[in-house]
Amino acid sequence: MFKLLGEQTGIANFSYLYVGDLNDVRRELIHNMTEKQPEWVFKRWSEYNDSSTLDIISELHRIQKTTKFNSALKAKMMGGYLLYNWLQNAERVANGTMTKPKKMLLYSSVRLIKHTHLPFAFQKHTIFE
Repeated sequence: MFKLLGEQTGIANFSYLYVGDLNDVRRELIHNMTEKQPEWVFKRWSEYNDSSTLDIISELHRIQKTTKFNSALKAKMMGGYLLYNWLQNAERVANGTMTKPKKMLLYSSVRLIKHTHLPFAFQKHTIFE
C-alpha cells in the first residue's frame, strides 16, 4: 500500500508519517470535489475487505491519531505542554515582552478535547484485523 501511495503521490519513501497529509482527500470528497480526485483514490482492495484506498487511508489516519494519544497519561502530558505553552505566551503578552511576534498563535479547545479523548472514541470495528 505504501509503495502505491508513494508512486501515486510522488512522495519518495512514503511511510506511515505521511498518511495524515493524504487524509485531506477525504475532506475534498465531503465537499463534492470528486472530479479532481485520481482513480487510485477509489481503487478497491480485496486483501483489505474490499475497502477503497481512501477507506484505508482514513483508517491508517485514525490509527495514527489513536496511537499518538493512546493513554490518559499521554493525553494529560500533551495537554500539560499545551497549557504551559499557552500560559508562557499569555505572560509575555501581559508583561509586554512579546511586542513583535513573528506569527499568530491560535488555540482551539475543541481540538484539544478531541485529541484527549481519542483512545476512548475509537472502539469500533476496523478494516485491519
